[in-house]
Amino acid sequence: MDQLAAQRIMEAELLWRIRTAAPDPKTRLLHKLLRRQHSGTLTQLERHKLQTLLDEREERSAQRLQDLAQLSKLRSISVRELMSELGISPVVSP
Repeated sequence: MDQLAAQRIMEAELLWRIRTAAPDPKTRLLHKLLRRQHSGTLTQLERHKLQTLLDEREERSAQRLQDLAQLSKLRSISVRELMSELGISPVVSP
């Protein structure tokens, strides 16, 4: 029983981390800086901030993928099956 309870707690924690998005202010700033970069009006300071935000986003994505893999292992299903259950679509890179 204790092992089942521990597994449920771990699943809940993983689900929370998977579903938790980046904070809105950071996302809005990232989009603003990306628009400025696209228009060619990004300052050096903004360029540094943009790189920091992109690095954070990449780290968060890598952690999310690790969490998905761990949760799929706990549930004995593939990552793709788990993503489908959670309504997560893979991002296709250009």
